[in-house]
Amino acid sequence: MQKPSGATDLLIDGDRTDSYEVVAARGKLVEGTDIAVKRLTRMSDSGTSQFLNEVNLISELQHFNVISLLGYCFHSDGHILVFEYHANRSLDLYFFGCTESSKLSWKIRHKIIKGIARGMTYLHHDSCVTIIHRDLKVSNILLDKDMNPKISDFGISRLVSRDHIQTNTNKVAGTRGYIAPECWSDKIFTKKLMSLVLEL
Repeated sequence: MQKPSGATDLLIDGDRTDSYEVVAARGKLVEGTDIAVKRLTRMSDSGTSQFLNEVNLISELQHFNVISLLGYCFHSDGHILVFEYHANRSLDLYFFGCTESSKLSWKIRHKIIKGIARGMTYLHHDSCVTIIHRDLKVSNILLDKDMNPKISDFGISRLVSRDHIQTNTNKVAGTRGYIAPECWSDKIFTKKLMSLVLEL
């Protein structure tokens, strides 16, 4: 993928999953808004399904700690998602980065945990639809210029009934190490985020 017109920074170059290949770049809208443009190519059927799921879910959400979808394009050559840009990129860079500047103070960690908890409370209890994320991990937490966390990547998220704190699934989905043990043993996923909190 070539950078979009006006793009200034390649964020992801050829990141692959089983379902699609991702290229993302930073750009700017005509009125000056910084954006992140994510293009998904080589889509499998499951990749297309994840793309549509993400569009449908995020377009219903409005919360300070949940990423905002500004637009999308569904095309045979590749699908595009346009998000607000976050200056401090993703949380995983602060855990796996090798420079002194990548280290987080306990005050900032506490702020990030509180923000993630607020965002997850919104997804589970306060939004117009109840959503279980299913892949909450440090690389899916974006940070704005003030280090406020934004929950992202809703491709494998699941809608559940508002009065259920857990639900069954036929397929275990997510990232190893972040998936709750009961998902593997009982095919049940719940509204928990302890793996991420412990990592912080």
